[in-house]
Amino acid sequence: MMKTLTSLPILLFLVLFLQSCSEEQISSDRLVAQVEAVEQPQPAGVVPRDHPVWAYLQTDEHSWRELDAFYRKQILKESDRSYAESLKKTAISLLVEAYPDFLQEASAEELAFYIDQQQQLGFVVPDVFLACLKAMEKYRDKGELAALAAETGERSMAYIRKQFADPQAVLERMGAGFEQLLAYSEL
Repeated sequence: MMKTLTSLPILLFLVLFLQSCSEEQISSDRLVAQVEAVEQPQPAGVVPRDHPVWAYLQTDEHSWRELDAFYRKQILKESDRSYAESLKKTAISLLVEAYPDFLQEASAEELAFYIDQQQQLGFVVPDVFLACLKAMEKYRDKGELAALAAETGERSMAYIRKQFADPQAVLERMGAGFEQLLAYSEL
């Protein structure tokens, strides 16, 4: 069923194209070129496969500082895109999980920037947010960070319950991360 729906725009295009052309005007090369020119719509919230952020998966070719610069110069400019929130989560997750040096080398200002960026999202990726909070312990009071963990964890779970079609499935998938985030808040 889903395959049919995704090919529907192409089929509709072909029907309309064929109706408007006489048999002499249709060449197979031209038809193929026209069909290839029809772009499949990108689902809202999905970072396109050709977005430059994916290049940062190649950690041997890039450093966390390069990804940080890319985030600040490029990703912040894409806030009007339907996938802006997913893009930010993707980049911050890459920064924390693919570049472990980030958590050890980042300054208080750099960590605070990414903690703030995550808090501006509808919900946080709990493991990534917690890793940033733990790295921030060398700069801030743990009690302050624990309060931030509690507030952000509760707000994120409330957002998921309200905004997702199947919030239980999302919370089950991310549940261990939220449990750890809330446990951190009780320390």
